[in-house]
Amino acid sequence: MRLYIYRYAGVVPDDTSPPHDTPQPADREPTDLLLHAGRALRRLWAEAIAPWDLSLHQSRALRVVCAREQAPRLADVADVLRIAPRSATEVVDALESKGLVRRSPSPTDRRAVVVEPTPEGLRVRAAVEHARVEAAERYLSPLDAGERQTLATLLGRLVQEHHRGHDGRRGGVGRGDGRGGADHDHAHDHERHRDHERGHGAAGRPHGRRGPVPGPAGDER
Repeated sequence: MRLYIYRYAGVVPDDTSPPHDTPQPADREPTDLLLHAGRALRRLWAEAIAPWDLSLHQSRALRVVCAREQAPRLADVADVLRIAPRSATEVVDALESKGLVRRSPSPTDRRAVVVEPTPEGLRVRAAVEHARVEAAERYLSPLDAGERQTLATLLGRLVQEHHRGHDGRRGGVGRGDGRGGADHDHAHDHERHRDHERGHGAAGRPHGRRGPVPGPAGDER
C-alpha cells in the first residue's frame, strides 16, 4: 500500500524501488497530471509571495479586496474565493493584523461591514501580483502561444462543467449551514490545510516523524 501511494505521488523511495521504475509523465492519467501541475504551480506561487509573509489564501483575498471598485463585505470575499464565511473571516483577520486591510461600516447597509485595502495593502498587492505573474510565466514557458490557448480552452471547459454540476448537486444547500455542499467542502479543505501546516516542520515532515516525505502533496490559500 505504501509503495502504491508513493508511486501515485510520483515519488518512489530509493529503498523500495529503483529510480527507473518512477512513472514518467506520459504514463500517467490526465487527472494525475492535473494534480501534479496544480501542486507545482501552487508551490511556485507560494515561493513567489513568501517575501511578503502571505499565504495563498491571504494573497487571493487581498486581490479580491483591492480589485473591487466598491469595498466588498466578508460574504462577498467568501463568495469569490468559494470558501465558508468563517474561513473568510480568518483570512481577513490575518490581513488586518498585517495592516493590509481594514474593516469599515458599509455606506449602504448599517448592519454590514466592508473590507477596504490600506495604502500598504495596495502597495503589497501590486508587488505580489507582479511576482505571481512572473512565476506563472516561468511555469508556462515550455508552451508556445497556441499551446497556452489550447490549454486554457480545455481547462476552462472542465472548470465550467465542474461548477455547473456542483451547483446542480447542491440543490439549494446554503453556505455555512453545516449540511455539506461545495462551500462546506472548501471550508474543510482550508481547515485541513491549516492543520497540516501547523503539524509540519520546515522540512515538510510531521513533527516527531521520520522517514521519506510521501510526494509533493500539499496545499491556496
